[in-house]
Amino acid sequence: MTRETLGLDSVVRATERQVSTDLGVETVILGVERGQYFGLSEVGSRVWRLIQEPTSVSALCEHLLAEYEVSRATLETDVLELLAALRDQGLLDVHVTK
Repeated sequence: MTRETLGLDSVVRATERQVSTDLGVETVILGVERGQYFGLSEVGSRVWRLIQEPTSVSALCEHLLAEYEVSRATLETDVLELLAALRDQGLLDVHVTK
């Protein structure tokens, strides 16, 4: 798996190599390749639902800024960290635009 650099211009999508389900406000994901389960909190679950279709990280952040009271800098940092963790676990496909 190539480790793509994530940025606001990256286009991301949840990989098809997983199975996920909502449990109330949380989401549980099974990474098929590694056979590991991962849990996402309420906000992480919202991100997960938004990346079921390809979306740019900047559009994702704009969407979340409209829903949550948080500074842009904090949100962008947190979203990029979450997306990097999902990518590193094989749960996210990344396309870097140039």
